[in-house]
Amino acid sequence: MSEPANFIQLKLNIEKCLVFDDQWWENRQWEDPLTKRAKSGKVYVLHVVLEDNHPVDKQYSVMSRRHVEDLDQMKETGMLLNRPLCITKLGEGYRTKYSIRIGPG
Repeated sequence: MSEPANFIQLKLNIEKCLVFDDQWWENRQWEDPLTKRAKSGKVYVLHVVLEDNHPVDKQYSVMSRRHVEDLDQMKETGMLLNRPLCITKLGEGYRTKYSIRIGPG
């Protein structure tokens, strides 16, 4: 199941630099990519205004607990919004991790 065009989808080991201007929680339903079963729950959503230095109006949705914790910690320190964050997806499935670094700008 592919993501709609207005959603950011990270590719394995490829860095994507994003600028967020808002963040919220949303209830959503999705298909688990491993089990192919329907799931529902809260998703951490960020509004993306720049993707690799190009203006966009997209969403970056996060379900990984560890990734949410990292992003939420950045929010608490004022580092999440209105600055470039470069994110790389490392691994797949339940072992997926994400690398986040402050981008140029």
